[in-house]
Amino acid sequence: MQYLGRVLLRLNGQPLYSEKGAKLTLGGVKREPINLQYAFGYSEDGEPAKVECTTALAKGMSLQTLRTSVDAVLQFECDTGQIYVINNAYLTESPEISSDKGKVTLKFSGDPAEEMM
Repeated sequence: MQYLGRVLLRLNGQPLYSEKGAKLTLGGVKREPINLQYAFGYSEDGEPAKVECTTALAKGMSLQTLRTSVDAVLQFECDTGQIYVINNAYLTESPEISSDKGKVTLKFSGDPAEEMM
């Protein structure tokens, strides 16, 4: 049986190759426990999807374009076949560049992820 090992990100259809360890938080409904002396329940609120990844700064890659992207479509494609789509995606923080092999840390957020099968 195959288990998740590799992920390919696509931003507006263009591949965004990342190192191993890319993370996806699906977002959607967030439930907060409510404890009332003899009764228990929860309240609900919305939560955005989040993606965190590390890529390398490649020749011709524009971090300015990434930094100013809004209303983007971000796909999180698993090598096991699942594809998660985040609409209205945007960077939440300015890209962080490291001189260690030209690594760039990217953090995205957007609408709750939808699983495409």
